[in-house]
Amino acid sequence: MFFTNIYRNILYREYKKLIPGLIINSEEIFKKWVALCFYILKKGCNLDSDEFTKLNEKEMRNYNFLYHDIVSDALYYRVPIMDYVLYHKRIQDILINEIGNKETYRAIFYQMCMMKGYEIAHRRHEENLINPSYFNHEFVESKNYSVLKIFLTPYGFIHKLDLINYVKMKEFYKYLDSYLNIYGIQRLEDESLIKIFRTKFIFKIDDNESIYYYRRKPKDEKYESFGEQDRKSPITALLLLGQINLTQHIIL
Repeated sequence: MFFTNIYRNILYREYKKLIPGLIINSEEIFKKWVALCFYILKKGCNLDSDEFTKLNEKEMRNYNFLYHDIVSDALYYRVPIMDYVLYHKRIQDILINEIGNKETYRAIFYQMCMMKGYEIAHRRHEENLINPSYFNHEFVESKNYSVLKIFLTPYGFIHKLDLINYVKMKEFYKYLDSYLNIYGIQRLEDESLIKIFRTKFIFKIDDNESIYYYRRKPKDEKYESFGEQDRKSPITALLLLGQINLTQHIIL
């Protein structure tokens, strides 16, 4: 989500006049996004790359001027990610065995997490460069849980003013539902469920005994779920951060 949100920052800071009808080349933005991500990975995570060495002095000065706060944001994740390992001995053992150094394994884990986040965001942006939809989605599955992630495409980021206007006109759900219904995902408007889960973002998938909802609080107050987004309202999270995570709830 951190790297997904950088796309929004490029548009806001370098293309401030996002007026209706303005033509923006998504491939041009994508190239800028890639270069900026590797700058942040170097300055914020100390990760070297060929892409970083290709940046000239002018580009470096521009990134430092426009995006120094995002480098600080990358550093912000360092503590919760490194401390996450302390609560999971199994992960500690795997990392120490693979890396062979008890002094650096936590810092390397932080770098691995940030690089993985970039790779996920890169795949999403690249796969959706010519997608004319505002939204896309994917399921992240593990042994114990499933998460439905809905995120903005490059088209969605570029035309975010449209989405903001839909919110103002109370038509946002219509556009989101229209997209999700194509894939057999239905938003539930049962008032009793809305009261139980404290959100209108509750979805049911055809032929599936689970529902997915926007969880208002993290699972653990410590570092159990450092990867979970902060608990903004779901529409704000989607438009501001570029993604919402919906937690699985199995219907018994």
